[in-house]
Amino acid sequence: MFHHWNHFDNQFSALNRLHGMLDQVLRSPASNDMDGLNASVYDAGEHYLVSFDVPGITEDSIELDVHGTTLTMTVSGSELTLSDDESLHRRERRPVRFKRSLSLPDKVDPEQVRADLSDGVLCVKLAKSPDAKPRRIAIGR
Repeated sequence: MFHHWNHFDNQFSALNRLHGMLDQVLRSPASNDMDGLNASVYDAGEHYLVSFDVPGITEDSIELDVHGTTLTMTVSGSELTLSDDESLHRRERRPVRFKRSLSLPDKVDPEQVRADLSDGVLCVKLAKSPDAKPRRIAIGR
């Protein structure tokens, strides 16, 4: 008698797994939903350090822009090109194209920005603007 309910539970469980897989695929970086792209912003005193996880992305496909308190990373990758004697058997990777902007706590000096890409992690060092740096104010002098 309970055998029918068990069959229903198995089907419901399979449907939930399918829903989870579809949700994961639709939220992947290839879908331009970059909320899943890991990024961190650190205040290191005289500058900010920003790191992005960008596995499989090359330096020449990344563009960084700083405007006011916003750091924007734009990535545009191209299709894999095949030679005449090669043919495509299966394609799971698509051309990468996305943009991610982060708000920084204060303005930075756009002339004092340095970026390095190593082992799939992009590290950006942004010097704080002189206006953003704290300064001691003497009282009554």
